[in-house]
Amino acid sequence: MKIWQTLTVLRHHYPLNDKVTLLIEALENDEQGEWSYSEEDGHVIKISPKLPEDMRDEVLVHEYAHAICSYLPCHLSDCCWGVCYGELYKLIFGDH
Repeated sequence: MKIWQTLTVLRHHYPLNDKVTLLIEALENDEQGEWSYSEEDGHVIKISPKLPEDMRDEVLVHEYAHAICSYLPCHLSDCCWGVCYGELYKLIFGDH
């Protein structure tokens, strides 16, 4: 699936309370993806342009899971991230 279609599916099935911006841009330290949040900008997900297109969806799913978990109390977010990522992965890529 193309990354923009993946984002549309994620937003439809797991809408967030704040704006989501997806950027394809260079990241420091050869990172593949990055999620950040601010009240002004909402959720910003950055994906490295160095990644092959067929890998960008998986990194988007990973970062979108961080965005979802940001609404949880801090002590739960790390514990729940794996479950959230698994559900998003299954939605986009099916059962594996």
